[in-house]
This record gives sequence, C-alpha cells and structure tokens, in this order.
Amino acid sequence: MYVCVIKMSDVIPILAIVIIAYLRFSTTFILQNDCLVSSPCTCFDSYDGIDIRCSSTDLTTITDIKQFSANVDKINLYFSYNKLTVIQNDTFRNLSSINANDIDLQLQGNMIHRIESNAFNGIAKTIKSLQLQSNNITILPLAIKYLVNLKSLDICDNPLHSLDTLVMHNIGRSLTYFSFDLDTFTEWPKELHYLRVLESLIANHIPYPQLDVNVFHGFEILDYTRLDHVPVAVTFLTKLRYLKLSGRPIDCTCDMSYLKHWNVSSVNTFSTKCASSSETVKHFIMTFLQSCQ
Repeated sequence: MYVCVIKMSDVIPILAIVIIAYLRFSTTFILQNDCLVSSPCTCFDSYDGIDIRCSSTDLTTITDIKQFSANVDKINLYFSYNKLTVIQNDTFRNLSSINANDIDLQLQGNMIHRIESNAFNGIAKTIKSLQLQSNNITILPLAIKYLVNLKSLDICDNPLHSLDTLVMHNIGRSLTYFSFDLDTFTEWPKELHYLRVLESLIANHIPYPQLDVNVFHGFEILDYTRLDHVPVAVTFLTKLRYLKLSGRPIDCTCDMSYLKHWNVSSVNTFSTKCASSSETVKHFIMTFLQSCQ
C-alpha cells in the first residue's frame, strides 16, 4: 500500500495560486452592466480595472459621471476624437468614490482650448497618463499642476507657445515621458529642466537650427529622445540609448564635425538615414566624419 505524503512546501504554492485566482475572479464583473456614464458611452470590466469608452461619439461635453464604489487597479477613460472644447471644473469628481491606483485619461483628437483649473478634482493624484494631443491648447493648463503623480504627458499637435513654470515644477518630480511640438515656440523652453526624472522626450518641429549646449543639463536618466536634427547638446546625454530624428533626412557632411567626439556607438537605436545616401547618420559619424578636418 502506498501512502501519499503531502509536504507543506508543496501545498503553499498551490494555495497561492488558488488565492490569486479567487481574487481575480472576485474582482471580475465590477460594473455588472451598470455604466458610469450615459449613452452613447459604454463601460467594460478590463483585466486590470474599468474601461469607460466614449471615443468617437460626437460628445460636446462630458456629462455627469455617476458615483460608484469599488477597488480597482486602473481606470481607463477614453474621451478621444469627439467635439469637446472645454473641460469644466469637477468633471471627474465622482470618480473619487472608486479606489484606484492608476488613471489613464485620453482626451486627444478634440477641439479643447481650455481646461479649467479644477477640472481634475477628485482624481488629480491618481492620473498617471494624460493624452492631450491634437487639440487647440495654446497655454499649458494650470490644472495639470495638480497631477503630482503624472508619469506620461502627450500634448503634441497643439498651438502651444510656452510651458508654465509652476506646472512643470510640480509634475517634474514624477514625469518620465513628455511629448510636445515646438513650431510655435520662439525659444527652447527653459522650463524643461524641472523634469529631473524624465526618461523619454519627444520634441517635434524645432524651429531653430542650433540649440545651446546646456539645454539637456540635468537630464541624467534621459535615454530616449526624438528631435528634428542632431544638436551638440545631445552628446551630453550620457545615458541616451534611443535617438530618433523626426524631421527630414540629415545632410551628412563635414559641417557635422562638432559630433566627431561623440560616443555615438553607445546609442543602440539611431537609424535615421543621410539625405544623400542609404547609410545611417550613426554610421557616417563613426566612419567618414572622423576624417573631416
């Protein structure tokens, strides 16, 4: 007769799996077909929380959001590609009744020209990602200064002409990804130096050919950037690993001799082509540029 001996070391991993599965199952169907926003919006339980989907529904305003008590990891708010022009104070206040760790707010592709100062009341400390690209924003909204845990901000394709010092200072402690356009700026925004933990910078349509060598001073951990050209300032980004140039192909000539001593080999991804050949700018700097006087 065989006796089956079960060791506690075998039981504990099994119990852990059962508990995790139970917790996952017990948080499924959070909404139970009760949407927090009126039609034409829809709501869904996602694998990590709640999705509120109002994209491409011709909304001109965000209607009252119902209160709902729940504990979730994340709330995804999709209000993109509508006809929104103003985000009013307390628009999202009722979402404060949901205990969430992370909110992703998508407002891109609207006609937003103003976000009132208290628009994010109730969820300001929970918003980790804010998508505002393709709107009509000219000044960085002061409401963003309250998003003290914001990690990602995309405000590309807006007629933005300046960055607010207080806003940049407040979000600079947490922001790791920032994307914006410079075509309506008259100078490189000095407020960027507040972004001390920035890892990825997307700066499109730089209207001036030269940048001061110190524009990236303090960006100790920046490892990805997208620019229109290769300024000498890039050579001071010692941890840069990904560089993408979003403008036209680069004229690879000896006029780039200021890059001769750049350790470009440490940049893992830099595939921009030269204008006059099929070789990459990276290869040109490492080879032909070295022979320039």
